[in-house]
Amino acid sequence: MSNIAKSFCNSSKRKDVKYSTPRALVKDMINAMNDYWKSGDSALDPCAGDKRFYNEFPDFLTKDYCELDEGKDFYQYDKQVDWIVGNPPFSNLRKWWVQSFKVAKKGIFYIQPLTTPCNRPLVESSDKGWFYDNGFYVEKIWLTTVKEWFGFPVLLMLVLKGQRIEKINTMYVVDKDDLMQGEEHENKHWQSSLK
Repeated sequence: MSNIAKSFCNSSKRKDVKYSTPRALVKDMINAMNDYWKSGDSALDPCAGDKRFYNEFPDFLTKDYCELDEGKDFYQYDKQVDWIVGNPPFSNLRKWWVQSFKVAKKGIFYIQPLTTPCNRPLVESSDKGWFYDNGFYVEKIWLTTVKEWFGFPVLLMLVLKGQRIEKINTMYVVDKDDLMQGEEHENKHWQSSLK
């Protein structure tokens, strides 16, 4: 297991863990949201750090952020916004989700490492899942690796408010240096970048 994977797996034991999201990935995630947010919507970067997501939010959004180091604790955030977009703390993802379900009116777009206990919220409740039980559903899942995190695999998950569960739209994403790049793949949704 790589050092970064060990670090992610052990992050629940540490309270000060921060992993900055690479700027290119932030931009890709913001671009992927263009089909969803509308003029006048509000967006929150819940764990802003150096405000990479916040700074990339389009100008037509009403935007806000939380950052514990600035005394703006997401867990104390008492407003509602249309969208939450960002990189949550992996050390306490369940608490983050409980708060996100209270705050988000339209949807949540977040990063989830594949090898952490944060996969549990997907299956911890009814047979349809924890998101569904809280009034949300998984709209899209992107699977990619992050070079700045030593090629660590992550899911980018877009979760929308509503009770649709009949299908999940999956878009596979590969890094430009991935060995599969340029090869034929049996999945018709195979993509080389976020859209």
